[in-house]
This record gives sequence, C-alpha cells and structure tokens, in this order.
Amino acid sequence: MEANNDKVNMIHGETQCTILVCTVDDGVTVAQLVYEDFISNNLNVGFENLSKPNAACSVRRCNVLVPILTARFEQTPICRGALEEARRLQKPIVPVIAIKDWRPEDWLGLMIAGCTFFRIFDKENAYKPLFDNCRMMDLRFSTEVACRPVPSQAEREKVEFKALKEKIEECKGKLQAWPPTRKPRTLNILTDRHPVRVTLDEP
Repeated sequence: MEANNDKVNMIHGETQCTILVCTVDDGVTVAQLVYEDFISNNLNVGFENLSKPNAACSVRRCNVLVPILTARFEQTPICRGALEEARRLQKPIVPVIAIKDWRPEDWLGLMIAGCTFFRIFDKENAYKPLFDNCRMMDLRFSTEVACRPVPSQAEREKVEFKALKEKIEECKGKLQAWPPTRKPRTLNILTDRHPVRVTLDEP
C-alpha cells in the first residue's frame, strides 16, 4: 500500500506492534541492542530497517516510534516520511542518537525539537551505570511511559470533578449545617480601623 507524503512516496508496512524501532544500515547495531533489550523485558516491539530496497514502514500500526538517528537516517527520504507521519498521527517519538559527537540538523533537528532523546552508541555505553540506573533503562522507562494512553479532556475533567466532589463531601461532614451560614460582620470604625503612625528619622 502506497501513500503520497509531502516529501516521499512511502510504502506503509503491516507490522503490528506497540513500539516500532526503525533504523538504517549505519544504526543497525544500536537498533538491534535496543530491540533485544525491549524484547527481554516483555515489550511488544517491532524492528524495521528502512535502508532495504522497497522498504516499508509500519508507523501507522504502532503506538510509539523509536527512531535510531544517524547521518544516513537524516539523508533517507523514507525516514523523513516516517517521522512526519508519526507527527501527523500524533504518535509519541522517543529518538535515540546512535553516532557519537553527531547531532541532527535541518529537518531532523526540527522534527525532534522538544523530544527527550537518548545517546546510545554501543553496549558498553548503553549499560554503563549512571547513578542508580543506565541509559538503556532510562530509554526503556521513557518508552513505556509514552505507551500509556493519554486521557482525553473529558476524562481529565471527570477525574477532577470526582476529586472536588469527594473534597466537598469531606467538608460537609465537618460542618453542622450545609451550606454553612454566613458569619455576621459589622464594621466598627473605632475598633476595626486603627491609625498607622510612621516615624521617619530626621536627616
């Protein structure tokens, strides 16, 4: 199945998965590392190398896209099409930069602006201890969080309304009458207002 994208005539794949790891040839080693870690932690993950002839990308059939970013990825039209499709469908993108001392520019730099990205170059770098975890653990956690469904505005309002209602019921239990009676307030000029005296030091 082909669909015309603004930048590339992209072939849509049929891989049904929760997480899709996509790469090109110069990022395969890191992509395989990420894929195997996710599989070993029982995540539903697919793997696609977009360098192959007539490559297809299953971005429409995943919930979260994990692109393995390299210089060649940035130069490959189908990769741009995949990320643009993910943005259009409002799918979370969790990018991994796989080349040391390299940073994406041009369209790719704009595409991942605002995303939390991870620098993973090899197995040693991926699992090197950082405080109480490592880069791969951080990547896996962020990806799992991105997989969680985002509640709609109506669902969020329903939860907030329920919390407010519970708070009101709690307050009602502490009061003798509901709604509470207004406390009478009278203004006594002599007792409620006091003059303010300011003393300034003479120069």
